[in-house]
Amino acid sequence: KQLAGMCEGAPRGTDGEVRLKTTQADLASGLAVTRESVNKELHNFARRGWLRTSRGVITVLDPEALRRYA
Repeated sequence: KQLAGMCEGAPRGTDGEVRLKTTQADLASGLAVTRESVNKELHNFARRGWLRTSRGVITVLDPEALRRYA
């Protein structure tokens, strides 16, 4: 839910991607969960092709899929 909410109103690239400058630790802190649980969910979303992660950036490839999931 939080990722889907962060995508709302965020600027999108020409390909529809949304780049969020945040870390797994920041997400975990905001959700009051462990970084490991955030990592697990992000990995699941990446396997579905909805996002990819790199150091300090989460690139949401399919914001609509995240919104539907939320």
